[in-house]
Order: sequence, then structure tokens, then C-alpha cells
Amino acid sequence: MDTEKLFFPIENQIRALEKEERFADIDRAASIGDGIDRINESERNSLTKEYEEYSGEVMKFVPASGAASRMFKHVHDLSERENALVSEFLERIHDFPFISELREKCNDLYHLDLRELIANQRYQDLSDLILKPSGLNYANSPKGLVPFHKVETSLNPFQVHVNEAVKYACKNGKIQIHFTVSPSHRMQVEEMLAAYIATLNRGDITVGYSVQRPETDTVALDMAREMVRDELGNTFFRPGGHGALIYNLNEIDSDVIFIKNIDNVVKESAQEMQSRWKQILGGYLVKLSKKIFHFQRQVDEGIYSDEAMSFLSDTFGYANLSESNLKELLFRPIRVCGMVINQGQPGGGPFYVKDKNTGTSLQIVEAAELDKTNSNHIKALKIATHFNPVDIVCGVKNYKSEKYDLSEFIDKNSFFTSIKNYKGKEIKTLELPGLWNGAMANWNSVFVEVPTETFNPVKTVNDLLKESHQN
Repeated sequence: MDTEKLFFPIENQIRALEKEERFADIDRAASIGDGIDRINESERNSLTKEYEEYSGEVMKFVPASGAASRMFKHVHDLSERENALVSEFLERIHDFPFISELREKCNDLYHLDLRELIANQRYQDLSDLILKPSGLNYANSPKGLVPFHKVETSLNPFQVHVNEAVKYACKNGKIQIHFTVSPSHRMQVEEMLAAYIATLNRGDITVGYSVQRPETDTVALDMAREMVRDELGNTFFRPGGHGALIYNLNEIDSDVIFIKNIDNVVKESAQEMQSRWKQILGGYLVKLSKKIFHFQRQVDEGIYSDEAMSFLSDTFGYANLSESNLKELLFRPIRVCGMVINQGQPGGGPFYVKDKNTGTSLQIVEAAELDKTNSNHIKALKIATHFNPVDIVCGVKNYKSEKYDLSEFIDKNSFFTSIKNYKGKEIKTLELPGLWNGAMANWNSVFVEVPTETFNPVKTVNDLLKESHQN
């Protein structure tokens, strides 16, 4: 790799790896009425109308590079019947949306009915059937290509995301979707989706693709704090984590961008409800943008009003405002983030974070950014009520329709480190600021409560057995 093209210089990466963990400076958890907005029915109708009347460009952006291997972790050894996940997997195997493909593959490879294979306790053969290249090859597939739902035929998340977009992302006679994919699977995904969209008989769907940029790759250190190298002695680089996708997002030229993870899709019967909430969040962004554009025009005309400062404080949680930072804070990309009630999911949540320039600001904070030895962090975590499901609508242009350079709004002092295994040895790896936290740290953020039913992630394959994914 040409290291001169790296977005983050190697010396900066090494300094980050050598540091102790960097924790967020938490002020308090956001809650309903204090950083999280709960919208009543009248407001929902008004915001839906706002979105319906909006005529700007809309895009749906889906990070879809994740591998399916972690989904199937417990499938590697199906003889462990005392494992609750394994037991459930075997007992309900015929309820999985990929059961038709599995039965067919079982007949092809073993000339045997799947029920007979299981009755004979041929668990290793069953595992191989699901995971290995000779079978369904799910251990080496992207999560987006694993069937998640079954209607008349099985549907994978790529296809479901297209179906969802048809219901809420059609503007100016266009439905625009962008997937980030891994280079090794891009052609397979493109061919699959082109064939699927052809069956919909719609000429208004445009799908774009991009891969995580190599310039965002990061180095690693071994336990002796030496840079890890490959078998040829070259510097070992790893993908910089999903925070690197801020540069893919930066290439999207659209007024409004919806972001949703590849594994968070709803079955067909729930798509109308979900679509309504997407329109509500979109309408919220449109209405909010109109206010911000009004104050941006004023500031460009030299008018620095108390009204603008009150608006920034009340809407985005800023505590220290003055004429000196008013313009800088007004001219930032905006995101409206759906938040669900926390039911114990692992991941990030909404907090007020202390900031040296603004006093405080609303941020999405990952669990890894909370210090479990800090009493204030422990208290804030205990009273936190909501969770970030990655249901985000972004406004990335100013009142002149000029697009922001999103790379200018990253907190480059934010990072994640973890211990991984490389060739049998432990190494310390670096991930760039997460897409929803550090990579968007200097955006203007609003948090809105959305129904828990809109959040249906699939972290293990057994999640597909939940009612929310069973048609």
C-alpha cells in the first residue's frame, strides 16, 4: 500500500495504539424530555405530510460489508445440545427461511432427507452443509446474502432493503439505494440484485455500490509494541472499521440520506409501519433543516440573533454559545436519530457528552467508550433508558445546497482498540472513530423515540426465529 495516501498517518495510528483507552467524557444520559423527543400522533401526521411534500433528492445508504460468520458461531458444533442456542437451532431448524435451500443441498450432497440426517445425529455433516463451500457456504458469505425472510420465496436483506425503500424513499420518480460491500462479494451482490429488481418490473430503482477505501486501513502492534508485519515483512494492514465508511457516505450527492444497517430489516407485514416512521424521521429532518437554513442566511447577512443561539441550545444540547461560535455550529451536517427503549441490547446509546467548545453536545456513545471503573459512567449507564438502533436520517447540505465535506466533522482523537489474533499471536488493533459516534461527532444531532418494533437486528442466526422475522 502507498502509505502516503493513508487518511490517517501511520505515526498518528501508532500513537493511538500506544495510548490507554480513550473514554467519552459523559455528562449524563439523554432521556425523554432531556435530549430525546417523543412525538405525539398529531405531530407524526404533520411530519409525515412534511416529508410527503418534500421534493429534494433522497438516498438510502446501507453499510453491508459485514460477514455472516459470527451469526453462525454456534453452528460449528451442533453436538453441544446443552447449548441453548444449539438446542433451539436444531429443534426449530425447519422454521428458518433458508430451509428449502438446506433441504435441496442435503439431497444433492448426501442423497438424504434433512430430517433423516438430523435423526441420525450427523451433526458435523449438518454443520458442513450450512457453513462450508460444498454446502450453503454461509461461513464465507456476507450477512446480506443469507435468507432472512420467507414469503413465496426466500428473501435476503439486500432484497428486503430494496422492498423497504420502494415504500418510503421514492422522490422525483426515483428510488436510490447505496450499499457498501466487500470487494470479494461485489460482483455476486450486483448480479443477484439486478436479477431481483428485474422481477419487480420497476424502472425507477437505481442501486449504487462502493467498497471501504483501502486508504482508511489501519496498522496493528504486537504485545512488544512492534508494528505487525506479514510473511513478506510488509506492514500488516486491517480494515479500519465501519467508521471508515464516512468517506463512502461523503461521496453521496443527495439532500437527505437514510442510514440503516444491513441486518435490521422487517418482514413484509410490518413494512407499512416502518415506512411511516421513516417518513416521520424524514419530515423531522426537513422541518429542522428549514429552521437551520433560516438562521444560516441570517448569519451570512451578519445577523447574530439570540433566537439562533436559543435554537441551537434547545435543539442540540449545546451549553456554551456565543457569537464567536454561532456560525460554526449552524453550518454543520444534521442527523435525526431514531432511538428505541433499551431492552438490554449491546451497543451504543444517547448521551450528553462534555465538549470544550460547546459545553455539552448530544452524542451516540458506544459501550466501549464508557469507563466501567468510573462511578459517574456507571451511574449514567444504569439510568440510561434508550438504545441506538442505527435508524438515522442525514442532511448534508447547507441553505445554498452546498454539500458539506463530512471529513471535516470527524473527531480524529476518537478511536477503538481491541486485541485480536494474527497467526497465533495476540496483536492490538485500531479502528477508526465509529460511523455513528466519532465519525459524526461534530454533526448537529437530534434524538427521537421510535417504536421498538422498528428494530429487528439479526446478531445470531437464531434471531431469525423471532416472531418479527417469521412470516
